Amino acid sequence: MKSQITLSDLQPPMRDGVTASKVYLPFLENPPKRLLNYLCDHFPHISAKEWQQRFEDQLILDMQGQILLIDHPYTANTHIYYYRFLAHEIAVPFEEKILFENDDLIVVDKPHFLTISPSGQYIQETLLVRLKKTTNNPDLTPIHRLDRETAGIVLFSKRPQTRGIYQKCLQIVL
Repeated sequence: MKSQITLSDLQPPMRDGVTASKVYLPFLENPPKRLLNYLCDHFPHISAKEWQQRFEDQLILDMQGQILLIDHPYTANTHIYYYRFLAHEIAVPFEEKILFENDDLIVVDKPHFLTISPSGQYIQETLLVRLKKTTNNPDLTPIHRLDRETAGIVLFSKRPQTRGIYQKCLQIVL
C-alpha cells in the first residue's frame, strides 16, 4: 500500500523520458472559444502550426489524461497537460556516467555541452531526460545545476519525499 502520492501519480506518464507540462486555464472576461486559441496567445513563442501538430500527435491532455482534440473548447478554472517536442534537436555526442545510486539519490558525471533540464533547443538531449529514460523514474529532479558547457558532478533526487532534505544540505555546503 502506498503511503504518499508522488508527482508521477498526479500527471500523465512520461513519454520518451519527457514529463508533461501543466497549464492552468484561468477565468477570462472574454475567453477564446477554443483551447488552441488560448495556447497560441499564452505561448506566443510557439507557432500555431506547432500547437496544431501537438493536438494531431495527441500530446495535449485534460486532467484525467484524456486526449484533447484541436476543436476542444476553452474551459476556465481547469488544468491541461501538454508534451513538448522539437522537430530538430542537436545531438550531444558525449555520455553521462552514473557514479553512485541509492534509494534517494543518483550522482552523475555530466559531460560538457549537455544541458541538465529541457529548455529552448534541447529536450531529448538533456541529462534529466536521458536519466529518466534510463531509470524509468519520472520523479527525478536535479538538486543543483551546472551550465551546459560545464562538466562535473550533478546530484539528482529520486523521491519527492526526501528531495527537500538533500536540497537543504546542499545549500548549507554551498
